[in-house]
Amino acid sequence: MNSMLFHEAQKAESSWSSVPLPLLRRGRLFVIGLVTLAAGCASNQTDRDRTVDVPETFMVEADREFVRSPFEDQARAGVVRSRTIYDYHFEPYEARLTPLGVRTVETIAGTGSGRLSVRRGTASSELFDARIETVRERLLREGVAAERIVIVDQAAGGSGVDSVRAIEIQKDVRNNAMKIPTGEILNNGGGQ
Repeated sequence: MNSMLFHEAQKAESSWSSVPLPLLRRGRLFVIGLVTLAAGCASNQTDRDRTVDVPETFMVEADREFVRSPFEDQARAGVVRSRTIYDYHFEPYEARLTPLGVRTVETIAGTGSGRLSVRRGTASSELFDARIETVRERLLREGVAAERIVIVDQAAGGSGVDSVRAIEIQKDVRNNAMKIPTGEILNNGGGQ
């Protein structure tokens, strides 16, 4: 019975080759969970009958996914947060996206929003316009509604703050004691 579940899981896994990578990874983890659940739900069996023999290669792959998944989630969150396409997301002197550029646009499109920034960099007006059109077409292909697409050329997170003001803010933070809700004052001078 348990080996039958494993073979079903292998069949299901092989049919996932056209599924996007994050879903594929979650699907593998789901299959592992199902196999484990099926083994644990059997009643009136000895402990030996409840174990599932899973090939080492299958477990190694599951371990890799458990380690890799949080880092990939962080990378996706960073892409979504910045919502910016830079020169290096395009082939040099072309409007064609690199594989990283495609992945970045797909990640942003996955949020359902089409608001992003395409940085001009050193591109000519014609090349920059072509790059914007490439990104727009990719967003449409990924299912973002045309009316939701807003492409600008600005720094990630907005206009930011100039360097002089940033230094002033940093000095203010260092020179002013911080009060916490209990009324204590923290020394932000690093113990000096």
